[in-house]
Amino acid sequence: MKRVSILVFKNTTALAMVGAMEVFNLANKVHQSVRQDSCETPFFQVELISLWGTEVITANQYPLHCHRRIEDLQKTDLILLPSLDTDVAENLALNEGYIPWLQKFAAQGIEIGSMCTGSFLLGASGLLDGRKATTHWYFEGMFRQMFPEVDLLPGQLIVDDSGIYTCGGANAYLNLILYFVEKFCGRETALFASRMLLIDYDKISQKQYSIFSVQKHHQDEKILEAQSFMESHYKEGITIDDVIARVHLSKRNFIRRFKKATGNTPLEYLQRIKIEDVKKALESSNEPIGEIIFRSGYQDAGSFRQLFKKHTGLSPMEYRKKYHQPLIV
Repeated sequence: MKRVSILVFKNTTALAMVGAMEVFNLANKVHQSVRQDSCETPFFQVELISLWGTEVITANQYPLHCHRRIEDLQKTDLILLPSLDTDVAENLALNEGYIPWLQKFAAQGIEIGSMCTGSFLLGASGLLDGRKATTHWYFEGMFRQMFPEVDLLPGQLIVDDSGIYTCGGANAYLNLILYFVEKFCGRETALFASRMLLIDYDKISQKQYSIFSVQKHHQDEKILEAQSFMESHYKEGITIDDVIARVHLSKRNFIRRFKKATGNTPLEYLQRIKIEDVKKALESSNEPIGEIIFRSGYQDAGSFRQLFKKHTGLSPMEYRKKYHQPLIV
């Protein structure tokens, strides 16, 4: 038996909190079926836990009933944190009272996992320092700035670092729950549950869902100027030396400041701008892929295809097949 405690956050969507509980409960039934076990005790004992009381107002003024307060939690095996929703900073402040409890439970050896931007609360607790983690791809830049001691792997859907678990954005929490189901109940149960829920179980990356969000949450005016120049002139085949000449910095100083401000090297940033341009064209047009790549400022289509797959997890052709939206006339 595994005791699972799902924390309930104020002002955040109830979907992941209730959804995680329901997936665990379905896994209980599947596990009994797979094992042909008539035991009535479910494998996962799941509770919703609150910092404030038995009822918490979540997003959209939705009241969510909790099983117990966190101060009454005596025993558990796994603690799960839901998403903080889109206003991460505000909701982090609303729910930071959980941090001392997380630190206490971690010191006792209890495993802890976060869904989506719940990783920000884990980051604020210091429990991710020196560890590998992931979060929603959209908040990569913000996370890097707030928690530079964390080894962030934004392309990963799930990261398991010695009993601290993080997962990517939105409905990636479903894959995280199935990860736990396989870990504790076996692959057969996890596969059966994934088929019941129509979840793409072996999905391991969120790269194909990410949209490049320009990393401008910093105060370095020279680097902001460089970013703007890249975004306006990337189709002209500009080089990093052209960007450096624009901002009048030494090459070494520019590269250092750019990486510190954005989390990317200048070359990585320029590549990602071009990749995003190609993604949009693949989604909306029927132009030949080679022409789209050339128009983005790349002369070597072969090397770009490799780079595209590295960042999206798909080849340009695969990406078009999956995301192309036919024009409606």
